[in-house]
Amino acid sequence: MYYTNHKILTEVMLYVLSVLIMANFTSLLIYNIMFSIVHWNCRGIHNNAAEYIAMSQIKPDIICFQETWCKNEQDHPHVMGYKIADFSVRNTKSHGGTAIYVRENLPYLKKNIDSNLEISCIKFNFDNNDITLVNLYDTESDTKLPQYNNIFDQIEGKFLLCGDFNAHHTMWGGKHTDTKGRELFSFLEYKDIVLLNDGTGTRCNPSTLELAPIDLSFCNSSLASKITWSVDLTSSYGSDHHVVNINFSHKQILTDDSESVYNYKKADWEAFSSKCNEHLSPDMISDNIEETCSRLTNKILQIAGECIPVKLKNNKPKKPQVPWWTPECTKSVKERNICKNRAQHTGFGTDFTIYREKERACRKTIKAAQAMYWRAIVTR
Repeated sequence: MYYTNHKILTEVMLYVLSVLIMANFTSLLIYNIMFSIVHWNCRGIHNNAAEYIAMSQIKPDIICFQETWCKNEQDHPHVMGYKIADFSVRNTKSHGGTAIYVRENLPYLKKNIDSNLEISCIKFNFDNNDITLVNLYDTESDTKLPQYNNIFDQIEGKFLLCGDFNAHHTMWGGKHTDTKGRELFSFLEYKDIVLLNDGTGTRCNPSTLELAPIDLSFCNSSLASKITWSVDLTSSYGSDHHVVNINFSHKQILTDDSESVYNYKKADWEAFSSKCNEHLSPDMISDNIEETCSRLTNKILQIAGECIPVKLKNNKPKKPQVPWWTPECTKSVKERNICKNRAQHTGFGTDFTIYREKERACRKTIKAAQAMYWRAIVTR
């Protein structure tokens, strides 16, 4: 009897899994829905943003740029699939600037923050919560506690504060603590603020290739449990700063009037197998075939909802593309990244020299591809 039940259980599981793979589900499911934000000091949005859009595997909902080097709104480039929501520019000095790009179909409200620091700010809604997003770039060496308090006093409710603070402190993984770092740390001590950084370096010193964590992310405590934070160390995409990824997640109920598909590429099959072994047993089988099938199906769907991400069909636009990006650009970027990783690993002067040469060659290749594309457009 045990052998027979076990065989039936195995056959039913295989059948249900085949249904999972072949069908688009419209049944009632509970799953994690993701919302992603990245912030990045791009050191010139015209110089390096195209490489990020073309090469990154992440398709964020919101992109926060620092050091855009733009002079006005018209100077900000168009990014396919996104629109510029807010920005700041310098009126007197060169370089600097911030910008927030959002997906074209993402609702938001622009919010003004009165500060002498470079800031762009919007409000968006996630999981029925209004969240204020503050994108900051601070190059001043003497930023004091009142300046941070001034920003905080203008924010209501849930918030995410991110950007390049240029502040060093051992609290967030720095090798030393400077004056601005102490001021910022004092600000954190007296507010309901959580530092999301995990100590990973975000800015690469061009001379030594050592990493320092100066790109910081903060939120209030009620948001922290919904956020995962990471640094993209695969590439800095032409900048000396790495991209910081911030992902929000929450449980979402999918009703039978919304079509969805499982994202098998991101499935945790080890956890799925473990949970099936834990929760499925021959005891679930009875003489009533329909009842047995329903019981097993519901349990497997529940496990799948916990271990296999679900995405709505057409929930996001296709990955934005850079029309002038060529295979030569991709090859040059990969060669530069390989040389950079080798130089960071060995510390040899010859490897540093080779990396610098590859970096210059990469930038030249990218600029040449862009120029060739636009010349072809103009001469048509």
